This record gives sequence, structure tokens and C-alpha cells, in this order.
Amino acid sequence: TVFIAYTFDAGPNAVIYTLEKYQLELLALLLKYFPPQDSGTNEYVSNENLAQKALDVQLDPSLIDAVEKSSSVYKHGDVKMMYCTRAGEGAKRLDPTESVFAFKYE
Repeated sequence: TVFIAYTFDAGPNAVIYTLEKYQLELLALLLKYFPPQDSGTNEYVSNENLAQKALDVQLDPSLIDAVEKSSSVYKHGDVKMMYCTRAGEGAKRLDPTESVFAFKYE
């Protein structure tokens, strides 16, 4: 079982969240149904090392069966690129000297 959550950013981009222990299986599943068009994974997935490991993952047949039963139709080009990142430390307060803006307080 792969546990994920998803949302969309302000545009048409899907943002998928999962725990680190599921990342290879999730990426393997995404690459199976949304493979790179011509460029290979080095220009398609932001983390080439992770992509190569994901290509070696044997997906659970029940997971593939569940996807196959969906009514979705997948086409080359539906996904332009996959970015694999981690959650950062979150928002933090910077000293005004570290700002990229010159704020004027009156």
C-alpha cells in the first residue's frame, strides 16, 4: 500500500506528498504510467539517482490492477517533468538586513 496525498498549486501542477519510505514505489508507479517521452529520466525526473532506483522497483500486482481498473487514460506528454523534493524547515523570520527588499517604515 502506498500512502499519498495530493493537491494542485495555483496552476495545473499536481503536488503529491508521501513519506520517504514510499517514495520509490510512488515514483515507480508514476514512471510506469507517465514515462518520459524521449529524453530519458535525467531530464524528466529532478533526482536522477532516485529515478534509476525507482525503475528497478517491482510494483505490487494489486496496485497495478487497481490503477488499471480506473477510468483514466494516460498519454505520453501528460506529465512534462517530475520534481522530487523534501519538505523544508518552513517559514522563518529573517533579520531585515537579510531581506531582498528595502522596506521603509514610517
